[in-house]
Amino acid sequence: MTINFSLLHSSLLFCYSIIFTIFIWQGKSDVNKRKTTDLKLEQGITQRELTEIIK
Repeated sequence: MTINFSLLHSSLLFCYSIIFTIFIWQGKSDVNKRKTTDLKLEQGITQRELTEIIK
């Protein structure tokens, strides 16, 4: 149980940090807007996969 919980916690932290960095990139540069939106789409897909795995 503890191993599963720590794995879940670290994966959630990883996802949140990625989302946070994407938001920072969006605020800093409008030039890379397309790249950030692509990253956002990829992140959304991976997040859905993660939630499916967790369920």
